[in-house]
Amino acid sequence: MLLPNRHVKDGIYPLMELKERIRNLALAKGFDLVRFTSAEPFVEDESASIKRIRNGHMDGYSWYTEARVRKMNRPMDLLDGAKSVISLAVSYLGDSPEKPKANYGKTARYSWGDDYHATIKARIKEFTNSLKDIVGTNVRTR
Repeated sequence: MLLPNRHVKDGIYPLMELKERIRNLALAKGFDLVRFTSAEPFVEDESASIKRIRNGHMDGYSWYTEARVRKMNRPMDLLDGAKSVISLAVSYLGDSPEKPKANYGKTARYSWGDDYHATIKARIKEFTNSLKDIVGTNVRTR
């Protein structure tokens, strides 16, 4: 995510206040966890992931390649000019449905509601659309 150097109408927000405003927005949009980091490459994570691939620990995940690992651990390659990464998370843990009667199977929590891909994608879109009100200009996201 690329945040501009200037923030909102009354001048520049101190970094902690800006983070708190962004965190509150994310929580209001239904996210359970919000974290921030720089867009610098995640060198240690990239190295550890490539080692796992080479040691055969990711066999069966044909989509999880060294090229993909390199790309996903270099935010500035994903979004040119990126300065910050805002990570958002949603917990699957929620109210449990009634316990099934005997002889019924169990399903994973993520499957209990609407398709989480569509649901979370919609929340992310709402979040990024509202983010411009906090930073005072449009932001670029990926």
